[in-house]
Amino acid sequence: MPLDGRDVFAAVVFVVTSGCAWRRLPSSFAVSPATAHRRFAAWTKAGVWGRLRQVLLENPDLGDDRDWAVAVVDAAMSRGQHSPARHHGRRADDRAGGVTDVSPAEPATGTGEAAPPAA
Repeated sequence: MPLDGRDVFAAVVFVVTSGCAWRRLPSSFAVSPATAHRRFAAWTKAGVWGRLRQVLLENPDLGDDRDWAVAVVDAAMSRGQHSPARHHGRRADDRAGGVTDVSPAEPATGTGEAAPPAA
């Protein structure tokens, strides 16, 4: 049975707004974590988030719903920029179960920022 696109979209919105790891997507969404991530990656690659954001910004008549929707799209765009799929594999911290998002070229400082250059 094919998945309802709204179900997949709801699962993606949950992950990008909650900060939940894809693999921890609750089963109540009836969408596998792999399917949700695959669709998210495809939508990101296709530029869906940027186009959706532009449409939202061009329609001020949406009221308060627009602000919420733009925030969701911004979260998706941010998550897409940091997606492990863009790096052709899982991040080391993902394998270890950590939450840091520092690349190997940027030593961790404990603040989420790169360490200052050595003197």
